[in-house]
Amino acid sequence: MDNVTFHHTAVNSMDHFPYDVTFLPRYSPFLNPCEEAFSMLKNSVRRDGVPQGTNDLVPRMTDSCVGIPMNSLTNLVAHAETFWNKCLSLEDISKDRELSNKLSIS
Repeated sequence: MDNVTFHHTAVNSMDHFPYDVTFLPRYSPFLNPCEEAFSMLKNSVRRDGVPQGTNDLVPRMTDSCVGIPMNSLTNLVAHAETFWNKCLSLEDISKDRELSNKLSIS
């Protein structure tokens, strides 16, 4: 789960379930492919300025969803997976993240 306040509240209400909840480190959307995909969608929707009402927003959202190539989504998951084992082992991933950011920029 993301490490936001309302998720901690949600976990408290799930005490009767036999699951261990592990929170992602703060400020780590790269570990959650959904966050990265939503960022891509928002950028696409906003590319032509602020939507002017629902009649403008809905088609932009639809076009944005259809316009994201499947391989981009696959790459988001693969990128996140490169960090998961280290995170579960509570290893420091800050240097890996810095390198990953440099590689994705270039």
